[in-house]
Amino acid sequence: MDITGIIAGDEQGICNLIDMTYKGKDPQVGDFIIKTRYSKDEFIKKCEQWGLDLFEYPICNFCRKVIHGMYTISRNGEDVCLDCEAKEKPRKEK
Repeated sequence: MDITGIIAGDEQGICNLIDMTYKGKDPQVGDFIIKTRYSKDEFIKKCEQWGLDLFEYPICNFCRKVIHGMYTISRNGEDVCLDCEAKEKPRKEK
């Protein structure tokens, strides 16, 4: 089983990768196997120590939610989820 480090907003941990090579596709990220409570910098260092690749999900710059899947880039170069793009939501405070 292949595993990878994931940072998804406030959550982080180790997830399994689902092999999709039989369909000619890249692997898909599965559920968290283990969730951790390190600081972001500590978790990045731990993944390096453990020899794990690391993937950080983008955050919508409008609603501040983790983006799983497709998203777009605003005119200002910001990551925007498809819900906010369609609704043109005003920016929430960070």
